Amino acid sequence: MSISKKIIVAISAIVIGGVLVVGAAEIFNKNEAVNDDKIGDIEREKEEKNPDNSGIAYIAPVYEIVEQDQDKIRIQIKNQSETDMVLNYTSSQKFDIKFMQDGKHVYTWSSDKSFMQMMSKKIVKPGESEEYTLELKGLPLEKGKYDFEFYSVAQELEDVAPLEGSLVLESQEDPIQ
Repeated sequence: MSISKKIIVAISAIVIGGVLVVGAAEIFNKNEAVNDDKIGDIEREKEEKNPDNSGIAYIAPVYEIVEQDQDKIRIQIKNQSETDMVLNYTSSQKFDIKFMQDGKHVYTWSSDKSFMQMMSKKIVKPGESEEYTLELKGLPLEKGKYDFEFYSVAQELEDVAPLEGSLVLESQEDPIQ
């Protein structure tokens, strides 16, 4: 084989090898991008299921009525997860509740109250609950049926759906007017 043929063969091998390397790199980059997208989806899904990213199963807390009568409503939010639930409050207010009658807002519990500005923290262990009590006597609500929407003002619970319920007040002693 002549020198010119050897040079042509060598150059062809280099060019073909370069094309193969570039092609392989493009395939690798495409696969890596697809894998990065899948990893991103998995990470987002894990974060939605477990916001503290601890690897432990996360079960969102839910409000429930513990007791409801003419005098008071007791509501709790239970820590259903396997880790401590930390609740941070920015004032002495721990909850709020809105009352509606015939679809119209008639009263918000916090609207006629003042709260001390202070930071506080409550740690709720797995299986335990944070409980809130609302005394109904003395509220400016007349006899009748009310729908209500209850929620904690703890920063960590702002995404938890409020508790919706209803109650019938038979009589109110000295409602504030």
